[in-house]
Amino acid sequence: MENRGHLLTELRNPRSMHIDRMSIAEAVDLINSEDAGVAQAVANAKAEIARAIELVVA
Repeated sequence: MENRGHLLTELRNPRSMHIDRMSIAEAVDLINSEDAGVAQAVANAKAEIARAIELVVA
């Protein structure tokens, strides 16, 4: 199996390293906060995403 440990998506998130020690409410808040970052990341990369889609469907 190919080692993908160098990829950003495969790195451990330092903010959730101790999620097992958080209260349920704290864990839900963390998950919600992390999920909110996804929408911002997509917004920041929308031009590149659109271009990639154009290349795939062309």
